[in-house]
This record gives sequence, C-alpha cells and structure tokens, in this order.
Amino acid sequence: MNLRRLAVLEGLTLLLLVGLCVPLKYLAHWPMGVRWVGPVHGLVFLVYSWALIESDLPRAQRWRCWFGAFLPGAFLSRRFRP
Repeated sequence: MNLRRLAVLEGLTLLLLVGLCVPLKYLAHWPMGVRWVGPVHGLVFLVYSWALIESDLPRAQRWRCWFGAFLPGAFLSRRFRP
C-alpha cells in the first residue's frame, strides 16, 4: 500500500474516532465505538509511522507528515501530504 493511501486511511480513522466514536461514548454512553475503532486506528497509525520511517522522503517532509497525523483532517492539506 502506498504512503498517500496510508495517510488517508490513518486520517479517516482518526476523524471517525474523534468525530463520531468519542462523542457517542460520552454523550450517548455507548463506548463500543471507541473499543472497536480505537485499536484499529492505533494499528493503522503504527503502520503509517513505520511506512514513513522506511520511505525515501526527505527527513523534514517525514516529520511534517508524522506531525500531521496528530491533527484531524490534516491529511486533506497539501502541507502534510506525503
């Protein structure tokens, strides 16, 4: 899987977790979303981080992409795109 697709997948799992599952956990008292999406997001984040380490991107761009993984929706910005 190429790096850009991994970045989009990581960003979508983060948006799903933060935008849907966490509010459902606290507002509707339904923690199942976080129990399922949380580990999936964690695994995708680890795979994305490893792919960034193994990539041939310049170091500054790798750091920028990695920091962008912490910002919901950053994968849509050109600045944080691999």
